[in-house]
Amino acid sequence: MYDPAHFLPSFVWRADRDGIVRYVNPWASRYLGIPAPEIIGRSWREFVHPKDINSVLDALRTMELIYRIYCADPEWRERYHLTMD
Repeated sequence: MYDPAHFLPSFVWRADRDGIVRYVNPWASRYLGIPAPEIIGRSWREFVHPKDINSVLDALRTMELIYRIYCADPEWRERYHLTMD
């Protein structure tokens, strides 16, 4: 699967709604010093300082956007997006 985030020279990971990491790019893996397969399937909370968890959760609540987008198959599919502005 082609994923542009794989080639970005910055820390990129994706987690599902339960906070389980489902994707991590090579840069993030190197940054954490842990192979990607050992990060995937774990909670992002394991990697964030305990005193910062609530701040991260507050920020995620204010940046969350869920919308539907029309796909080629043709169906409406729900998309989950975090804005970084």
